[in-house]
Amino acid sequence: MTNLNVWKALLATVIYLVVLELLGFTVLLSIYVPISGGLDMVFLTIHSLTFLYKFIFLLLVFFLLRKYIFSEVQLKDEFKNILIPGVAFALLLGVCIVFSQPLIKEAFSLIPGYPAYDGPSYGTEIFHFWRIPSLLAAILIGPITEELFFRGFLLRGLLHKYRPVWAILISSLLFAALHFNWYNPNVINLSVLVITFLGGLMAGWLYIKYSRVIYPILFHICWNFMANFAEFVEVPYFTHIF
Repeated sequence: MTNLNVWKALLATVIYLVVLELLGFTVLLSIYVPISGGLDMVFLTIHSLTFLYKFIFLLLVFFLLRKYIFSEVQLKDEFKNILIPGVAFALLLGVCIVFSQPLIKEAFSLIPGYPAYDGPSYGTEIFHFWRIPSLLAAILIGPITEELFFRGFLLRGLLHKYRPVWAILISSLLFAALHFNWYNPNVINLSVLVITFLGGLMAGWLYIKYSRVIYPILFHICWNFMANFAEFVEVPYFTHIF
């Protein structure tokens, strides 16, 4: 059982971010190795390395924290007796967070001096096969890693110290801070903070409601899948809803 206060949670998040960045930097150094086969092979190598370092990071998070994440619910029991209504609700929340993003960005554009929002850019990207590894990393590896850490470890540890509402708020703020672009901080990133904070609240509520990390993982996978899918496929309802 892990008892986390806000300072320990902050430190754990900083360590998480530093290790992730260092691992990514180390693996991606290999892009400077000469690659034959044209641009497609170069891009495939870069996106494959992105998948590789995020997969390695997932393994690190899992094996280092599994005794804390699954101390009360065994790993083999995590996927037993999954509630269909819980799965459906998690996926529904994943859809809701995607639909909320344009609304939040539109609301921010009303602030004086904030860049105007041009509307959702669904279907504007051209799909290339070399993007498959990084898409898998974004849709599967990223959500699993983040939910294991932020809900399975961080939120669970905070719940032993704080009331549920405070534990969710703290973990959601740290989750949002992780997604802030610290290399290029600007006012545009404020909407990203709000969106990811809202997503953290939803994932945290799912974890507390069902006491299983599988439901926040499904929510996050649905969220990332829809967000990435919409970049390549023009869905008329999505395109014209706002």
